[in-house]
Amino acid sequence: MKSRIWIKKLLIYLTSILIFIFSFNFIVDPYGVFNIVNIEGFNKNKNYISNDARTKFYNAKRANPNVLLIGTSRTEHINPKDLAKYFPEDTNIYNLAIKGSGVTLHKKNIEYFIKNYDIDTIIYGLDLFSFNSLANRFDEELKYTRYNDYYIEDYVDILFGAKQFSRAFRTLKSNLKKDPTTIDLNTGWFDEVEMTEKIKKGGLEFLKKHTEDTIVNNIFTKSIMYNSSEFKSKNSIDKTLDTFDGIYSLCKTNNIKLHIFISPIYSRITKLIFQKGYGETYKYWKKRLSKYPGIIDFSGYNSITNNIENFVDGSHYNDNTSKIIIERLFNEKNNTIPSDFGIVLK
Repeated sequence: MKSRIWIKKLLIYLTSILIFIFSFNFIVDPYGVFNIVNIEGFNKNKNYISNDARTKFYNAKRANPNVLLIGTSRTEHINPKDLAKYFPEDTNIYNLAIKGSGVTLHKKNIEYFIKNYDIDTIIYGLDLFSFNSLANRFDEELKYTRYNDYYIEDYVDILFGAKQFSRAFRTLKSNLKKDPTTIDLNTGWFDEVEMTEKIKKGGLEFLKKHTEDTIVNNIFTKSIMYNSSEFKSKNSIDKTLDTFDGIYSLCKTNNIKLHIFISPIYSRITKLIFQKGYGETYKYWKKRLSKYPGIIDFSGYNSITNNIENFVDGSHYNDNTSKIIIERLFNEKNNTIPSDFGIVLK
């Protein structure tokens, strides 16, 4: 009899804990998925997102977009507010670029939002590594139910578990401390304010050291970027180039205006791409892309990419450079834009 009472109490205790975790995760919403409670100083700033693809998908839906920015974290640095003057006043612009993403994920997002929203324009920033088969393999294998408007996989992952509870607690703590946020989920823009301030304080030497750390510890160490023997074979990207073909055809079939560009990267990274054996893939990639009219190429060696001060870490351009990219894409007459920055790919 006593054992039954003990078991009953234990079950009540465990159930209470689960309900508390479930409720806390749901209310604090550290991944910005539910948006039921969104209070300044409580949970508005989301600094502990675990999955950009998931979080930005749900926030893009809430934005009811007409214009999408698509690409990797480099494109994520373009502020939708800087694009507003090129569109009617009631246009909703959302930056759905995802860190470290491949063209397979880009296609999934583009398909979903064209089907379900009134998309008029897509601004698409291309990066060679997003055509790396390793950067796309995970997205090819994983069945995202969110694209079928069936969200149970996401909801279970968000609401249950110690990791999620920890992130919810850290999100609450961060808001109470009024920590600055790094991403504006209302627009999808990654502002790099914190790094910009560090560069201002540390100067050029800090920027150079930070860039070198990024190259050594990130760009040329991750297999989804430039640490893959397979990626050195130019034909390894044939499948992902076919995926891009599908994206282009889909947009044209649906009368979507496309502004496609190749992202600028610091020239030292371009040099290392060739030195480390990815040169043939790089040249093959551009040759295949050149069949599409009007792609603007900001990469390679030019007045902007040769100057580290136009970047925040070599791989990501700064706010001023993003504004120049926008002006070039929309043919704004500006004499300050270097003539060698932004050449039509041929």
